[in-house]
Amino acid sequence: MFYYNPYTTLEGKNYFLRPQGTEGQNLPEYEDRKYKDYAFAFPIGAGFKVWLSRGLTMSFESVNRYTSTDYLDDVSTTYVGKDKFVDQIPSPYPSPAFQLQDRSPEVSDTELGIKGRQRGVSTTKDHFMLFQLGLSFRLPTYKCPDNLR
Repeated sequence: MFYYNPYTTLEGKNYFLRPQGTEGQNLPEYEDRKYKDYAFAFPIGAGFKVWLSRGLTMSFESVNRYTSTDYLDDVSTTYVGKDKFVDQIPSPYPSPAFQLQDRSPEVSDTELGIKGRQRGVSTTKDHFMLFQLGLSFRLPTYKCPDNLR
């Protein structure tokens, strides 16, 4: 089990994405898209450990961790449309959720955030892979003298 809290940076400021509801999670019609701040991971991997010298070993491990969530990156299903993120009070500055729900204008002239358009792949859960290299050494142990036992 692990805790996660996806965030991003916009104009130099960090924003946690779960409260922003970038896939409409804060709207009544998309309540089924809400997700928890924890999930389960199922590790599958392999590794090896090599003895280098007395008390010194080196190891390498590769593990793919399949998770029980599709929201590690806060992306799973479809866009809900930018009209759902318009501020209630007129403001010259758009809300962070308005800007974060579709970041495509930052890199392209084409906006992708059209209601119903695919935003993520909801048919598979997220997973991540780790590669670990380790070096371990054993501290010498001392035996208690017989006359102190």
